Amino acid sequence: MLSLLRQALGTPTAPPNQVLIGLALFLTLFVMAPVLDHIYQEAWIPYSEDKIPLDQALAKGAQPLRGFMIRQTREQDLALMLEISRTPAPESVDKISSVHLIPAFMLSELKSAFQIGFAYWLLTRGIRGLPAVEVSLLLLAEPVLNTLWTWAVHGETPGNWSLAGCAVILAATCTRVLAQRGGD
Repeated sequence: MLSLLRQALGTPTAPPNQVLIGLALFLTLFVMAPVLDHIYQEAWIPYSEDKIPLDQALAKGAQPLRGFMIRQTREQDLALMLEISRTPAPESVDKISSVHLIPAFMLSELKSAFQIGFAYWLLTRGIRGLPAVEVSLLLLAEPVLNTLWTWAVHGETPGNWSLAGCAVILAATCTRVLAQRGGD
């Protein structure tokens, strides 16, 4: 996703690939830290102390990863993988095979990366003819308004700080537009 974003911004070599890879690794560790900690506490420590056998440690370690992937996977991507493999839908989420879950998770993540990269590409192409003040307000509003777009499309509830930031940006934009109209 970071590479797509870099291309959309029109900077194909800045920042360098090493910086993007390092950033991607640290962001991945940040996002996965609770899952990795759970695996360490529930699977690795008991296994390393010879309290549980290897197969039980692997099963306990897989559960947090599966839970993370299930939460991040779109239902339609999972349904697509089940349909392609001609597998009937399981009765519960816990019975989804990893053979279907992993590619559905990867497909969901790739879709998200493409959508973000494409959105930024469209944004950078669309702002070329606007005055600098409007561009700065638009670029300030865009990340804040993303929360509202996901709320409208995916039903995710925005946080209070996101709503407050959105209100401030929208108020500044409206004030700027009204002040500009009054001066014309």
